[in-house]
Amino acid sequence: TRRDNMVGQREKNWHAVDVGVSIARLLDKNLCEILGGMIGGIILSGKSSSEITDRTLNMIIDTPALMAVMRLPVLKTDIEPLELLDRLEQLPTKVNAFSGKVERSIQLFNENVNTDKLLSDVQKPLEHISVKMFLHQVSSLARQKEAHIVVPEVNDDRILLAADEVGRQQLARLTLLGDADRINLRIASLGLQSRDIEILNPHMSPKFDEHEETFDKSLYWNTTVEEIASEALLDPYWYGAMMVKNGDADGFVGGINRPTRGTILSSEKLMLKPGKDLTSVFFMCLDKEVLIYADCALNANPDSTLLSEIAIRASDVAEKVGLQPRVAMLSYATGDSNKGPEIEKVTAAAELAREKRPHVPIFGPTQYDAAVNPSVARTKVKGENYGVAGRANVLIFPDLNTGNNTYKAVQQSTKATAIGPLVLGMDHPVADLPRGATVQDVVNTIAITSALTHK
Repeated sequence: TRRDNMVGQREKNWHAVDVGVSIARLLDKNLCEILGGMIGGIILSGKSSSEITDRTLNMIIDTPALMAVMRLPVLKTDIEPLELLDRLEQLPTKVNAFSGKVERSIQLFNENVNTDKLLSDVQKPLEHISVKMFLHQVSSLARQKEAHIVVPEVNDDRILLAADEVGRQQLARLTLLGDADRINLRIASLGLQSRDIEILNPHMSPKFDEHEETFDKSLYWNTTVEEIASEALLDPYWYGAMMVKNGDADGFVGGINRPTRGTILSSEKLMLKPGKDLTSVFFMCLDKEVLIYADCALNANPDSTLLSEIAIRASDVAEKVGLQPRVAMLSYATGDSNKGPEIEKVTAAAELAREKRPHVPIFGPTQYDAAVNPSVARTKVKGENYGVAGRANVLIFPDLNTGNNTYKAVQQSTKATAIGPLVLGMDHPVADLPRGATVQDVVNTIAITSALTHK
């Protein structure tokens, strides 16, 4: 298109075509393909160029490349270009509801689009989900649950700032355990609002005696049960775990100033069923996708049975937060490329997991690169396992040494966000905050914990 001076000065969306200069370019096949997605029609205008216009019109009609690619309406008018531009600018562009265009559009859509297949496709879980979409999904689920989460640490501004944001987004109803006067004073000094936040001092709680009476008597201190209960329940971690155990809260988030073992001890002693083991997962928020790592926090050297349970729980968690699990059981060999006791353990664990979750694609043993890189998978993996290999989003590590160092290496080297660990194996979700957690990390952890509650 030309008339650059006219179009540039007016900053119009309409492009006046000088047929004497531009028709050769217009008929160029490459330009046809470009213009085919940019313009909605051609108007040949002006009295003085009627002969050229007629010849141009015939050239357009007789040019298969142009007609096939563009399929545009071609109009002819004696109105001069500048006046034509002014008139076109004044045309209303809204579709009138009574013009018949809406009904015609719906009719054409229904005649030409398979709506059942379209709905089926858009409702399928995405193979890869971005971090933003994942967090949006989790936040929406958390808001639906309206769960009650108890947080035992309040002497850290990150907790108070996160609590304010959780309340603003309505991700959960929070109870902070501590001295109400001190906490409210700090909230005010930070300029925050205590939206949907309850502040509870354990030893002043009206339910303290009730929790003390039901305190788990299986604890192993060399003191009387009454002394154990009274002393332990003054600790916000123990009181918070007791709230969850007795149904006064739906989940527990803590650990921003404690190591993992100290964080989950109270929950483990009060809520873990006999004969069960705790496992954990991390949500690894990478640049373009979210992966689940397990177990990177708790079990030092799981046997094949526990390793299969780690895989099953991680897969279940993935489904609960809207991910389509594809599980890779990691080892130092892929398939039958090597042998050894550690490989045999992973192979057995994969078989057990497949038996208990037959609908979930589970592949192992496999090396990390073959699990997540399609190019590597094509060279190392054959047969039915290729559906998981190269596409895995749930990665199960054979031991804690490998898992813990891998998650930290990925986090530090790629600046990925690691949310967790989320502790699994109890009736209610428990989350451990890393001591280096940011305010947003705390918000995300509370949101995921809320989303995983049974409400």
